This record gives sequence, C-alpha cells and structure tokens, in this order.
Amino acid sequence: MRGRKPGSVIRQNVIEILAHMKSAYAYQISKVYMRVYPKVEIRSIYYHLRKGLALREFSIDKVRTASSPDGTGQIFYTLGPEAKPKGDIRIQKHLEE
Repeated sequence: MRGRKPGSVIRQNVIEILAHMKSAYAYQISKVYMRVYPKVEIRSIYYHLRKGLALREFSIDKVRTASSPDGTGQIFYTLGPEAKPKGDIRIQKHLEE
C-alpha cells in the first residue's frame, strides 16, 4: 500500500483529550496537549482538528462568535462517530489537578 497511513499519533492524542473534556476549542486542547504530551506546534493541533473533521473523528459542537472587530470566534469540537479513544490516564490525572 502506498502513501501515508490514515492514523496519526497527534490526532489520537487529541481524541484522548476530547474524550475527557467532552467539548473544547483548539486553544484549550493545545494547552492540555502541551502539558501531557511532547511539545507540538499549535498549527499542528489546528491541522489535525481539520483533518479529523474530514475523517469524522471530530465534529463541531458549537461556534461562539466573539464581539471583536475582526469577527473571529471559537469553534468547539467534540468526538465524532469514527473516534476510538483508548483511555489515557495521564489526561484524567492532569484534568483533576
């Protein structure tokens, strides 16, 4: 089989984070990711969230628009039907602190 494998370690780690947080936006996910797993660029988190939407591993929970002049907002993500969390204890311990 040629090409890249469909799975990703970073995306699986994001699935684990969302399994415990239920719903979060990208910056919240990246803050937890940086404390629990090896450091990655925040752009990688955004990339894997978009890729996970295409693969139906994530779905959009809600969009909150900010009252800023540029109209940016927060997209809250949740697990999609194709997500398969394995249950990482490190995240649960971190979120309990």
